[in-house]
Amino acid sequence: MATQQLLQSLFNYDITNGGLYWKNTGKRFGYTQDNLYRKGIVRGVGDREHRLVWIFHNGTIPEGMQIDHIDADGPKDDNRIENLRLATHAQNMQNAKTNIKKYKGVFPHGKNVFYTMCKNQYIGSFPTAEAAALAYNVAAQVFFGKFAKLNKI
Repeated sequence: MATQQLLQSLFNYDITNGGLYWKNTGKRFGYTQDNLYRKGIVRGVGDREHRLVWIFHNGTIPEGMQIDHIDADGPKDDNRIENLRLATHAQNMQNAKTNIKKYKGVFPHGKNVFYTMCKNQYIGSFPTAEAAALAYNVAAQVFFGKFAKLNKI
């Protein structure tokens, strides 16, 4: 794993886009694939740019923690340090996108009945998807606090 000292010796950090640029070539670290996160190789070890930016600024990522993009709907290569935060896996998954259904945590159950789940816990049944989504929002704020990804209704 790359250390803060190693990264600072190899890269310059661009405050406008959060990119790491090789000091010897001036080229940005890594590449993007399928419009996802930037990734590349440092000293024979592959990693994602946002993780390296965190280490560049803060040192080692604590065991069991991940680096979360605060603006999950923004560009995946927006690795400005102010757009990154430490998160557990569960907190990081709050930003995960789903194309399966309209509202996060809301599932159809029979005709005109919807139920909602949050953190694998049953929250309740509701007459509309919107009502179930509102109930999910309340539960998500309790369970995940500032990491909660709320439904837009």
